[in-house]
Amino acid sequence: MTNFSHFTFSRITYLSAAILSTLIVSLPPALATEPFSGATIGNQIRESWAKQSASKDSKTKLAKATVETTIKAPKEYVWNALTDFGRYPRIFPKVKSCQVLKREGQLVYIESYLKPQLFVNEQCQHTINDLQNKPDRLRWKMIDGTFKAVEGEWQLKSVNSGRHCQVIYTLEVDPGPAIPRPIASLALKMTQKEIVSNFKQVVEKDAQSLNSNQQASNSALLEPES
Repeated sequence: MTNFSHFTFSRITYLSAAILSTLIVSLPPALATEPFSGATIGNQIRESWAKQSASKDSKTKLAKATVETTIKAPKEYVWNALTDFGRYPRIFPKVKSCQVLKREGQLVYIESYLKPQLFVNEQCQHTINDLQNKPDRLRWKMIDGTFKAVEGEWQLKSVNSGRHCQVIYTLEVDPGPAIPRPIASLALKMTQKEIVSNFKQVVEKDAQSLNSNQQASNSALLEPES
């Protein structure tokens, strides 16, 4: 009985994680032909963030998970990578393309298409990104999709005398009644680990390549002319 229960729970957890993690990055597009019609949406999102920060009840309704890592690159470099939305297909493997639809002050509205994958019916998704806390925090929120709420936050902090960056990635989802919140939280954790691992690998590789090129350039300048 114990083995059967463990097997059953493992199957449910895996299936829920697969479905939830896919839906998080494959929310269907907005019904309107112009998904971002003005600053009203951005203001509403900021108001909802403020209310959530002030209310414990609103937070308890969300499945929440956090992953932390340290990237061997300066904080400003990591921030630039996070906000270079056109490079998302290289940073995040599941993203096929990403473009900025418009900017309003510190709000950036983007549209992304995903690569074909299991459980994905719609490849298009729309996100609002808030850059007002540059370069310490990037917040984003989906404006269309299956769930009542999907939002994330990247927190950046300089460590090791500014040479490296501590990254804390938080993801929150209100899955509704379809998936229990504990299982949704577990699925979020699995999804986040993959996202953060890919991001860390790409950013560190690019930073190392940039440093190598700069060192080579400096060495060439210091070489005496023949």
